[in-house]
Amino acid sequence: MEKYTKPAEDLLASVKEYADIRIDDVKLRCVKGLSITMNHLVSLILVLFAVSVVLLSLGAGLIILIGKAIGSYAGGAFIAAGIFAIIAAVIFCLRDKLFVNSFVRMFIRIFFDGETEEG
Repeated sequence: MEKYTKPAEDLLASVKEYADIRIDDVKLRCVKGLSITMNHLVSLILVLFAVSVVLLSLGAGLIILIGKAIGSYAGGAFIAAGIFAIIAAVIFCLRDKLFVNSFVRMFIRIFFDGETEEG
């Protein structure tokens, strides 16, 4: 009887081993993708922090410059705020092209890069 059940047991053990290997492969791909994503996220946060400091300095300088030109620092602050509001509106209108599509391409590249070579 064992000669009939032995091939089935071997096949079952091979299938279990294959499933375990595939699960490990998926886990490794997820870890790789998440680590690359976190790296990009931390880099993006650092760049955004640096850009915000630059924009804050630019805004203060713009307020002083416009305030001296028109004789009112409050007026310079409102004009500078208007300029930044216009820039923010333009960025908001172009957000899909600037951010969403590029993030989708980045995530596809991170999670599915090399899948055709390996699988």
